[in-house]
Order: sequence, then structure tokens, then C-alpha cells
Amino acid sequence: MTDRSDVVGTVAGPGDDPNEFVFVTPSDKSIKTGEFITYTVSVEGEPRSVFARVTNRELIRGLPEGFLADPEVGPETVAATLGVPTDDTELYRLTATVIGYYDTNMTTFANPRQLPDPGTPLSIAPHQQLETVLPNLGCETDSTDVTTLDGVAHIGWLLNRPAEATNLHIPIEEFASTHLAILASTGSGKSYTASVLIEEMMRPSSRASLLVFDPHGEYDTLAEMQGEEAFQGADGYEPSIEYYDPERLRVRISELEIGDVMAILDNPSNRMQERLSTAWRAMQRQESRTWGIDELIAEMERIYGDDDASVGALSGDSDGRLNGMISSIPKKTFRWTRL
Repeated sequence: MTDRSDVVGTVAGPGDDPNEFVFVTPSDKSIKTGEFITYTVSVEGEPRSVFARVTNRELIRGLPEGFLADPEVGPETVAATLGVPTDDTELYRLTATVIGYYDTNMTTFANPRQLPDPGTPLSIAPHQQLETVLPNLGCETDSTDVTTLDGVAHIGWLLNRPAEATNLHIPIEEFASTHLAILASTGSGKSYTASVLIEEMMRPSSRASLLVFDPHGEYDTLAEMQGEEAFQGADGYEPSIEYYDPERLRVRISELEIGDVMAILDNPSNRMQERLSTAWRAMQRQESRTWGIDELIAEMERIYGDDDASVGALSGDSDGRLNGMISSIPKKTFRWTRL
């Protein structure tokens, strides 16, 4: 049974959509849109907490509009002059969408397939319950201290609650074993989110091996975690980070695609592109896969002759396009993070 001291609202009836219901709450409860609430239902004879999320909030009772007509006079002043009480005047109608109850057998949410009855009391979902069930951590109960679990990454807390009140941890295996994209507008924190995930994966509870390509130098502080107590394990573990700057990194031209080479060259003519592509295909058909620029130039000279102007422009000793290609590659920063 719900403790009435925890009640923040009462179900008024069903909403417009099949999974929606509406409830009423006074202004002093101040429930925000996006907040998570719970109510109790019986499932196979066992009480279960059903989670729902507030999707809309509207005022259904307040001071008369006439009290608000003069912007220079506060509505409370008008009410006091007329002897109208203002305590508990405002009443709000909120809409919530049912998420479901946490099925401990399936370790995921299940739909109760019924809306709460009118008069059902509603409570704010407890912090620990949300921390357990929202990220689908596969826990055997709907309320677990997730900070004791291994292989989870702490990514932040719910914004519609006080800072650090409801913390969210996500299972690393779920996003590290498949593809992951972080999509958002410029300046919204994509790189920061990625850095949080990287640091969480390098903690003693996870000990992941990471390879980070950092062309903009945004993760140059990763090395600072070496020696930090938070990243040290009781068995002596700590992250080992190795940094490769552009001078230490080499890529053989045969490992590139022809499109990569064309993109690096400075606007080659159509004749240059044709000669380079022909020689490139010929080199690709060879058994050796470790050829370099010199071998590629020699193949062009074999096919078109060493006096061909386009071949000469590509292969000149000092100012040739191919020989100057390495110096024209934009500087990149690569970081190898190994644990």
C-alpha cells in the first residue's frame, strides 16, 4: 500500500491514448514534465510498482482572470482586497504515459495492460528504483545499489531532479559489443559524452582495451588518469596509455584506397587521375601488398613511358604530386589507449 505522505497526485481517469492517464495535483507538489511516477498494481497476486512518465501539465484551477487584468497590481493584492483566499488555489491536470512494471524474470519492462483506476494514488518514483530499471541492467530486483555492479558506466543523472540525485549507469557490454553513434548538434557535448564513456570503461571494474582516433586533439587529457586513485585497482591495476603523434605514425600507400590518394593530391588533372588509376589497378593485381610510392611511379612509367608529362608531374623528384603527398596529409593525432 502506498504511504499517503508520499502521494503527489490522484488518478482522474484515462487519457486520449491507450497507454495514457490523467491525474490531478496541487501546485505545491510542483511535478515537472518528464518526471517519473509510480503506482501499485497486483500482478499474479504480487504487488508491482508500475512506472509512468509525465508528458503534459496544464492549469485547471487558479485565480479568476479578472485578478490578472492589471499588470501593475499583483493578483494576490486583488484577492486580499476582495477577501478571497489564495491558499491552495491552483490545481493542475497532468498527463502520464505508462512505461510498465519491471519484470524480474525477464529483467525488463512488461506492460500491465491496464490503466490505473480513478482515485489511485501516485508517488514520485524512488531514485534507486529508477537507477535500477531505466538502463535495463538485467538486475533480479527492481531496486539495487547499481554502484556495486561491475561493467557499468556512470553517464550522469536525470536533469529533472536535483543534481546527482538519480544517477544513471549503462551496461558497457550493451554498447561496446555493437556499433554506437553519439548524435547531437555542434557544442552540445558529444565529445564530452564520449570521454565519459572512455573513462568509465578504463576503471578497474571494466578494464577495457581502447583504440581512440583523435584528429582534433580533444582527448589529450586521457594520460592524466594514470596515477589517479579512482582508476587504480586493489590488485595493482591502472590504465596504461600510449600516445602516437603524427611523426610516429606511418601508413603504407598500398593500404589506402585510390579515392584516399585522390583526396590527398592537390586537384590532379583528368589525365593525371587516369594514369594514376590505371597504375593503381595494375599494382593491386600484383601478389605483393607492400608496394610503395616508388613502385607505383615505376608502374606508371612502364605503362606510359618516363617522358609522359602527366606522369612526370606526379613523380617529379621534389615537387611531384606523389612525392609531396606525405607532407600534404593533414596532421592527425592518434591515441592508443591500452589496458
